[in-house]
Amino acid sequence: MKLDILAISAHPDDVEVAAGGTLLHHVALGKKFEAIRAYKSQFYQPDCTDPETPISCPSFFEALRGRNAMLGRQIGVEYAEAFSVAGVVGVRDLFDLI
Repeated sequence: MKLDILAISAHPDDVEVAAGGTLLHHVALGKKFEAIRAYKSQFYQPDCTDPETPISCPSFFEALRGRNAMLGRQIGVEYAEAFSVAGVVGVRDLFDLI
């Protein structure tokens, strides 16, 4: 298959977060794309034999799970993820962003 766009990411969800809208636009125009995720593991995996890093250790994974569960409780779901922005978003309703 001939590709029009090749997206390469170093971490999970990089392509989706950084270029998702652009890729959807090009798909709507009939373009073909593929995403390559160029990482083995970013977070803790019990069977992994790679050297441990600060974010691949079990305690980081548990801290992340706890934070996401706490954020989820605040909005009535099991888990949630928070994003930070450098300035005021400038909308009255977050649903205006989607």
